[in-house]
Amino acid sequence: MRSQIALHVTVFVIASCLSSLALASRAASAEAIVTACGSDTQNGAGTNLAQAIASSGSIRFQCPANSVITVTGHYKLKAGLVMDGGGAVTLDGGGMQDPFITTWTPIALRNIGLRNFGKPPVLPDGSALHAFGDAQLDHVTLEASAGAFVIEGKAEIFDSRFASNTGTVIHSKGTLDARRNRFDGNEIALFMNMGTVSGSSFSHQSGTAITVGSSPTLIVGNSFTENDGTALAIGQGASGTSPVTMRANVFASNGGRAIAFLDMSSGPGGSVHVPFISSYNRFEANRAGAIAANLAHSAGMQSTGDIFLNNVTPKDGGVAAVTGGLLQISHALMRGNRAGGRGAAIFVAEKGQLGMPPGRALIANSLAIDNAGPGGIFEGGTITLTNVTVANNAGAGLLLSNDSARITNTLLSNNRPSDCGHASAAVLAGGNIASDGSCPGLRPTDSLLDTLYVPMAASPARGAGDSAACQAAPVDGVDLTFEKRATSGGCTAGAFEQAPDIKKLAAGISLPPETHANAADDFTVADGYKPPPKRPAGSSGSSNPGPGTTSPSGEGQAPDLIILAGLGIDYSDPGVPEWLRNSEYTPYPAVARALVTLLTPRHLKQPVYLDVIIWNYEHSTGVTSPRTVDAVNPDVLKKAILEGYNSRHQPGGRSFEDILL
Repeated sequence: MRSQIALHVTVFVIASCLSSLALASRAASAEAIVTACGSDTQNGAGTNLAQAIASSGSIRFQCPANSVITVTGHYKLKAGLVMDGGGAVTLDGGGMQDPFITTWTPIALRNIGLRNFGKPPVLPDGSALHAFGDAQLDHVTLEASAGAFVIEGKAEIFDSRFASNTGTVIHSKGTLDARRNRFDGNEIALFMNMGTVSGSSFSHQSGTAITVGSSPTLIVGNSFTENDGTALAIGQGASGTSPVTMRANVFASNGGRAIAFLDMSSGPGGSVHVPFISSYNRFEANRAGAIAANLAHSAGMQSTGDIFLNNVTPKDGGVAAVTGGLLQISHALMRGNRAGGRGAAIFVAEKGQLGMPPGRALIANSLAIDNAGPGGIFEGGTITLTNVTVANNAGAGLLLSNDSARITNTLLSNNRPSDCGHASAAVLAGGNIASDGSCPGLRPTDSLLDTLYVPMAASPARGAGDSAACQAAPVDGVDLTFEKRATSGGCTAGAFEQAPDIKKLAAGISLPPETHANAADDFTVADGYKPPPKRPAGSSGSSNPGPGTTSPSGEGQAPDLIILAGLGIDYSDPGVPEWLRNSEYTPYPAVARALVTLLTPRHLKQPVYLDVIIWNYEHSTGVTSPRTVDAVNPDVLKKAILEGYNSRHQPGGRSFEDILL
């Protein structure tokens, strides 16, 4: 099966390369140089732009720096085109409304500026470019234009800047690959079907920054700041199981929600199963709250390691308002959030919309402090809290409207006016601690928390938690900072098992101290917090491999599975943890150590199975099964990773660098 997938990927890559080579060959054999630098139809000054477009598949400009060429024509292309402005030329549309270029074949615009292309009379035509096939924008600038780019094939947009434009700047109907771009002061920056947006900035859009219509989609390493509308709007109208993933983004000071889910479904029916995955994002000072979680027509949202600081909304849910479907949050910091309505941190609606079931929120291994609202911090219907610390909030810690909620191993401390505004004894399961007498069945107890909200050595929270709940999902045997929970005699109630230790990688690299709720409120992907891989069905105990078998070279045990997961390496075979312990008879410890060295400090865009990587490696020509790091061929390992990535994810990568962040 893997060989068939690899064959299909190889054929796809070869075909793509041949297509690119054909375009490059045509361009090389018929290059035109524009020397008339006043307008596209200028006469008497050599070759003008209209003549170059008509005669060639490749265009360069021999113009003075900062040249502005007025464009008056509308060009419909039947052949591929590469237009390179050399960083010296801006094309000015003078407000014309019909598309400047319409093409049915591949096109690339590079090192060139465009401005003043007017709103097309027929939407969704693009005023600057309407590409029915593939298009590439590389080091392009666009200003003062309306609805500029419509790309129906694959869109590649690199190192470009889009400023002060109206309408939708880029409408990508196919698959998008957008990297290192800037969107400043536009109306709507980007409407995309599916694909990747990475390393880009979106600021001061008057409307939505990005709207995502389908999956698979990866939004990673971007900043969304001071946008007036929603920063990231995500549709749930597409069926399928591929995720929409948001990782290591910053959402700060936006006027709308940082993330809002759009229900594009028609009525209560349908079989929509798209999962939404959010990890290591920072949500700070957004003025309509962080997340509007209408997830009824999806597989729900999983948030891991996200940080929510000082988000404010006049309505419900400073961190999230869940009106349908399931929101799961783990390893999160929720600090200083405000709501004028219900749920300063989390609000869950008791009734669903349009005949759908009500929402649900499941929160684990998280810290909620210094939040404020007129009602509760966690408020509404079906809310599950497991190993959560709710402390020092201006609002009732729990304000639960019915008995569908479930509270386990939760630490409530110094919430004003009370720890429980309303929570029946039926929802308060084992291991909970409260500082006042407002929670049924819980006597007032001082949890003895330090300044970072970690229970001190003498705290009654130590050992007070239900161990079974600590080991089961969603806690999975770890605490907020992924320290191990106690396996017997009771774990610690609340977010922290104990004060975090500095983790050390197997490669000998020491990470900075893991910070939590400190003055800088650091809790990002840079801190080394990595979600543990899911425990295989039927296994027991921690997902960590445990003591390793020392290899003949004395290199020691393999890297922790949590460390590998942080680099984008997970596994599919339940035997992997055991094989990682055995360096004498398996290649797993050696290859795992080589992966840490190869990938650190970068990581994969999407996860790849360790067992698949090793299978690919050992079936490569001319290699033997390694038992030491020195025996691992890094070039063969890169190919094995790439093959594993492409067999699991579409779109894949053409090179090892393509799949790295």
